Amino acid sequence: MQKIFYLHVPLAIVALGGWVAGGVFGIQLLRTGDRKWDYRSYVAIHMSLIFGVAVLATGAIWAKASWGHWWVWGERRSCRS
Repeated sequence: MQKIFYLHVPLAIVALGGWVAGGVFGIQLLRTGDRKWDYRSYVAIHMSLIFGVAVLATGAIWAKASWGHWWVWGERRSCRS
């Protein structure tokens, strides 16, 4: 069950790096007006989206093995006042 993290965490790091790179490329586009930065930003953001979906999928696989549910929306939480 723990071995999924050998894939999950690097996927998350790469996805985050892609979002940051897309933002930096977008700033470069605004600074220079050169369309090559727009294309680079477009590719970086779309690749990050793919990696982000993979992060969600591997996280759901880990949740199923850990808690017995793929995804739980209505999880109760206790609040102490």
